[in-house]
Amino acid sequence: PELRRLEPPPMRLRPAQAPLEVFAYQHPGCDEPVPIYLSDVPVVLDNGANHGPETAQAVPVPAEVCGRLVAGDERDWYALEARRGEVFWLEAFGQRLDSPVDLDLAVFDADAKSELKNFHDELRNLGGRRFPTDHLDPSGRWVAPADGRFLIVVRNLVGGLGSDPRRGYRLSIRREDPTFTLVLVPGESEAPT
Repeated sequence: PELRRLEPPPMRLRPAQAPLEVFAYQHPGCDEPVPIYLSDVPVVLDNGANHGPETAQAVPVPAEVCGRLVAGDERDWYALEARRGEVFWLEAFGQRLDSPVDLDLAVFDADAKSELKNFHDELRNLGGRRFPTDHLDPSGRWVAPADGRFLIVVRNLVGGLGSDPRRGYRLSIRREDPTFTLVLVPGESEAPT
């Protein structure tokens, strides 16, 4: 008889991961598929030397930054140029990438003396019981108050002070663009009478 290769099981995503463009890659010898995330904007790698405001890594807008917070108290700083009234959407991905982090995201002035905006976990559950959308990744809208350079800091709130190379994250910096993701959820059927 002919042996047939079994297809890998599909990768299951949580409802909060719906905005992520991802596909599964089955690496030979692995039991579980590996997620490969896609981006439609330039991807920038964390340079590893951006742990303070004075060494903030300049990033273009739009961009997706891939970084890691290996040390427990590590902070990654990024710098962007903005014009007064320019509207940005900032979003960090950690929990939704299955990374062992609870991220904090904040915007500071050029001297890192004044915090201009702090973003929080998305605790609103827009999909209800059947499609829970809440998660621990910070995101939100920020309007530049003046022309100039601004700093963004990413840090981890949990996990202790020990080193852990699994603490990866993705930071999305984009100009606000009204888009949406359409998700269809089957309704609850009634039992026949």
